[in-house]
Amino acid sequence: MTKLNLDLRFVEFNSELYALDNYISFVEDKIKSLLKQRESEIKAEIKKNNLTPDDALYALYKLEINSLNNRFLPKYFRNPIIVTLWAIVETCLKSIAEYIGEQENKKLRFKDIRAENFLLCIKKYFEYVLNFPILSDQKIYNKFYEVMKLRHLIVHNNGKISNPKDAGNIKFIKDLMNKYKTISLDFDEIIISKKYINVSFSIIRIELENIINETKRIY
Repeated sequence: MTKLNLDLRFVEFNSELYALDNYISFVEDKIKSLLKQRESEIKAEIKKNNLTPDDALYALYKLEINSLNNRFLPKYFRNPIIVTLWAIVETCLKSIAEYIGEQENKKLRFKDIRAENFLLCIKKYFEYVLNFPILSDQKIYNKFYEVMKLRHLIVHNNGKISNPKDAGNIKFIKDLMNKYKTISLDFDEIIISKKYINVSFSIIRIELENIINETKRIY
């Protein structure tokens, strides 16, 4: 009988990324479905009540569809994807850092590192303690940083930048808007496009899988 050598280390993160990839597709289909459903309901109401563009209710219905399409559906369906994606990033990188630290018998653990944010902490630990540099490509690092910042704004600010004193976050979002055109603001609400989600997920997934594979190769 042939003996199979299966390396199941960190397989849970591959599975989580696979599941999130499929969830992203489901979400986009659901957004289209819900919008189409509401449009059909509104058309029926307009026909039933013999509404014309001159009627106030007609204008309210059109405003509702516009708000659903451009604000509320993207916010409530896409924002959680950013939160979930970053949760995978944190747990994956922490798990790998702890694993390598144990393999190398490092006394200094990731939890002992201090820096301004998680990304700086984990990068510092991998590079200076484990001698295992990660996120060396500045463009990739920037993408991780963007998703981290967006996650914080979604979780702690409900996806809004309404505080005029919060100049740092306002500048961050406006810089993203100028850079990608796939992030926008609807009043004070951060709106994330389908393209931004897909591109960010792809970059982060590839990088995490590369780190996992390199860890398995060495250890």
